[in-house]
Amino acid sequence: NLGCQSCHTPPLYMDRKIHDVGTGDPSVEKNSHGRGTKFDTPSLNSLWLTAPYFHDGSADTLMRLLTMGTVHNVFEDLSPGELKALISFLKSLPDDSE
Repeated sequence: NLGCQSCHTPPLYMDRKIHDVGTGDPSVEKNSHGRGTKFDTPSLNSLWLTAPYFHDGSADTLMRLLTMGTVHNVFEDLSPGELKALISFLKSLPDDSE
């Protein structure tokens, strides 16, 4: 269990909260919302349509996303088959615009 569902709760696959997932740089995040390195949890629905990922577009693929930060970096916790299955699952989530 990777704990993804604690923030990406079905059926919307988001919790409508903000989190610091270790991908923001405090020296760069000079944003007007005053949240520093905390960002809204995005829905995973239609994830395959929204690359690049993270607030700054630093992950160009789902594979890269799963190797970054302190929360999403699950690459070493999964076997190659499990990683492939996770990415396939993420790509299978529905398109909310339909």
